[in-house]
Amino acid sequence: MLWQPFANGKTQDAVLLGERHRNNDEVVLYDTRFMCSGSDLDLACTSGTWGNENRTTQNFFGRPAYHLVPNQQNRWEKTMKTKMDVLNMDWLVSDLYRRALGLA
Repeated sequence: MLWQPFANGKTQDAVLLGERHRNNDEVVLYDTRFMCSGSDLDLACTSGTWGNENRTTQNFFGRPAYHLVPNQQNRWEKTMKTKMDVLNMDWLVSDLYRRALGLA
């Protein structure tokens, strides 16, 4: 879930951006299995690895920390060379990092 494209508080905007990148033959570095949006501190998803069922994670954006375990790592992590590369991506995890660092 953390590697989905996420911009402007929802998945949809970045998915469209990702499609534009594909048309320009650029590499798109996203997990597109999720369709989510931020609602206050909650993360509401209309689809994900569980199928097309609504699921809401309460207080998702209000939690003090997340532990990134190996099964949450993405296959694109080695393409990132610096911490700023990760902060500048439009992954959900990048949004969480920016919020934690006061950059959002």
